[in-house]
Amino acid sequence: MSVAFKIDGLAELRSALLHAPPQIQSKAEAVVRNVVDEAASEMRVRYQKHRTPTDWYWPGKKRRQKRRHLADNVKVTFRGAATGAAQGRIIVDAPHAHLFEFGTAQRRWTSGKSTGAAPAPPQKIFIPIAVRKRKHMTEELIDVVEGMGLKVTRG
Repeated sequence: MSVAFKIDGLAELRSALLHAPPQIQSKAEAVVRNVVDEAASEMRVRYQKHRTPTDWYWPGKKRRQKRRHLADNVKVTFRGAATGAAQGRIIVDAPHAHLFEFGTAQRRWTSGKSTGAAPAPPQKIFIPIAVRKRKHMTEELIDVVEGMGLKVTRG
């Protein structure tokens, strides 16, 4: 008996894995968990290079505040195959994460005083790592499916 799956993208691969036997789902879950953890640790390392002193005074506060640094705020959430297709999510929950990643435009007070622009880092961190690791994860998931005896045609 011959079985064929036509998978055009990650959504189709995820759907096919959701209906796969439990042994394939557990292997796929391990792949997703490993890739998400690798991506998060790589992001932490890259953000760590931009660390500044941790103590600072916030205007109007009487005590020192701890700065929320990006490297300390990379969080990983994971849903296993038992609750659906394995899903990993990386969140940088520092409120200034988007400002660091993309920079800011030239800013001015209403009085006209310039506060300058915050330049983005020369190389983006979050998006390139996420895209590269997602491609890597897809290749590993295809290898899992092929390892179970199914033929996958890459288009």
